[in-house]
Amino acid sequence: MTCATGRSGASAPFASRARFALLALVGLLLAASGVWAEEEFLPVEQAFPVAGRADGPNVVRVRWDVASGYYLYRDKLRFASQTPGIVAGKAELPNAETKRDAFFGEVPIYHGSLEVELPIERPAGSGDSLDLEVGFQGCADAGFCYPPHRRTLKVALPHLAAAAPMPADPAPT
Repeated sequence: MTCATGRSGASAPFASRARFALLALVGLLLAASGVWAEEEFLPVEQAFPVAGRADGPNVVRVRWDVASGYYLYRDKLRFASQTPGIVAGKAELPNAETKRDAFFGEVPIYHGSLEVELPIERPAGSGDSLDLEVGFQGCADAGFCYPPHRRTLKVALPHLAAAAPMPADPAPT
């Protein structure tokens, strides 16, 4: 396939992102034009409330309580530490439902409560607080999709004790 620029083949991730962006733009334009005036959609903070808490010194749990009539896209969840010295690991995501989307085909989504376990790596002395940037995107079942959203959660972490020094080998006698 050749596009207008003469380059062959658009990459699949770019095409997917472009479709998401187009869908979000169309949704925003329709909402702004009043097409969905009879439908009241919640602000993103009410549709997808999210919170984080420590679950031990090296694990954070992130929880969404998705409002009834709304859902989150699994493949749009992102997690990044904004705290120097603390690294977010790979999130452990629960099984998702499959939704048939007119634009994207079959996509994994979450309705209701979603809890994600996120391992973190942090050295002793890295502090007892994590600024965790969480990225997500969701839609209303009625057809309105929100643009991708980011939120920074401040998570209190339990104190991480410094590693005890290894005892020196006793001198041979």
